[in-house]
Amino acid sequence: ILREAEALVRRFRFVLASASPRRRELMQLLGLPFDVATSGFAEDLDKSRFSPAEYVEATARGKCKAVLAELPEGRRADGREDVVVCADTVVTVDGRILEKPVDAEAARSMLASLSGRDHEVLTAIVVA
Repeated sequence: ILREAEALVRRFRFVLASASPRRRELMQLLGLPFDVATSGFAEDLDKSRFSPAEYVEATARGKCKAVLAELPEGRRADGREDVVVCADTVVTVDGRILEKPVDAEAARSMLASLSGRDHEVLTAIVVA
């Protein structure tokens, strides 16, 4: 496995398109070096146009496209190609899409709305 990882590192530069500490931790578990780039993608898609699964996928794709647009095309000077890894996660309850709370009060409200109720956590991962 180590030889395969070394071969990947020689061919690719991995870019995590997220500022999330948890996502950084997950990437570190893979044992591959990576850089971090934030997308600047405005996570404001019209939720009424998507199912929760479609919404989280569209948001992850949007983030990935935004980071790819900032990277140079083709191979880098060292011969490696960029591989961008991006993810988005949402929580749904009663068919409503809940995203990351903007502040502590919103977080308390979200947790209260989920307390004792069934809900889903959906994550989409895009690799490009």
